[in-house]
Amino acid sequence: MSILVGLLPDERFHAPLRLGISMALAGNLPLRLCTIVSGSAHGLNAVDSAYLEALEASATAGLAEMAALVTKEVKVSTEVRRARSVPAGLLEAAGDARYLVVGSSPSGVLGRVALGGIGDRLLHTSTIPVGLAPRDYDVDSRTRINRLTVAFGGTASAQLIAASAAQAAELGAELRIASFNVHPVAMFGSMIESGPQALIAEKWAEAKRAEIDATLLTARSIAAVDADVVVGHGTSWAEALADVPWRAGDVLVVGSGAGGLAGRVFVGSQASRIIRHAPVPVVCVPRHAVTAAAV
Repeated sequence: MSILVGLLPDERFHAPLRLGISMALAGNLPLRLCTIVSGSAHGLNAVDSAYLEALEASATAGLAEMAALVTKEVKVSTEVRRARSVPAGLLEAAGDARYLVVGSSPSGVLGRVALGGIGDRLLHTSTIPVGLAPRDYDVDSRTRINRLTVAFGGTASAQLIAASAAQAAELGAELRIASFNVHPVAMFGSMIESGPQALIAEKWAEAKRAEIDATLLTARSIAAVDADVVVGHGTSWAEALADVPWRAGDVLVVGSGAGGLAGRVFVGSQASRIIRHAPVPVVCVPRHAVTAAAV
C-alpha cells in the first residue's frame, strides 16, 4: 500500500506534496510521486517524440527536486509515465495505492479546494479515495493528519462515519462530524427582524443534531465511534464551512453519492459545493471503500 501523489511536469506549487507527506506520516505509508506526460509514441514523428522525451527528462528532474523535500521519516519514490491523459495515467499508476492525491486548479481561490479538469475527472472515475489539496496548502513538513471531519449527509452517512472512526483510530487522529446549514439572506431580509431568523436556524440545528445522534447510534452498531459534533451556519457555503473551526492537520472526509457506481467515487451536488468551499484538504471516498472499511 502507498500514497500516490500526482504532480504536473511544471509543478510550481507544493500543495499536493505537502498533503501527501502529512498523510504518509500519519499512516506510515510510502510516498510515490508521479508525473504523467500526455501523449503516445504511436504515430508520432521524430520531432514529436523528441519533444515528449524532453518533457519526460524535465519531469524526472522536477520529481527528484520534490523528493528531496520529503522528510526522512517517509520512504519516497518517483516515476514518470506516458499516457493519453493525466487522469487516465494517474488511475493506471495507482495500482495498489491506498490514496490518490492531487492539487487544486491554479485559477482557484487561495486556501480553498478548486476542482480543475484533472480533479473533477478523478472524482468521477477513481476506484480509490482521492485527496484534494487546497490551492497553496501550506503546513509544516512534519505535520501529520490529526483529525478527520466527516461531512454529514443524512442517515446514509452511518457507514462512512464508522469507516472514518476505524481510520481515525488507525491514524491516532480525532474524529468529528460536521453539518453545514446554509440559509441565504431573504429577498426582503432587511425588513425581517433577526430574531425569527435566528430561531429558525436554532431549530434547524436542533433537528440536525438529533439526526446526527440517531445516525451515530447506527454507526456505533458497526464500529466503535467516539466523535465530536459541530454545525456550521452561514448565508453561503463558504460562510458555513468557515463557521466551523479548523486547524493544521485537519482533513474533511466526503462520501460518494448514491447516484454513482459503487466501485467509484461519485460526488453529488451538495458534496461538490462542500468540496469547492473547503478551507482544508478533502478526501473523497468511494462507496465500496466505505463498506469494506466499516465491516
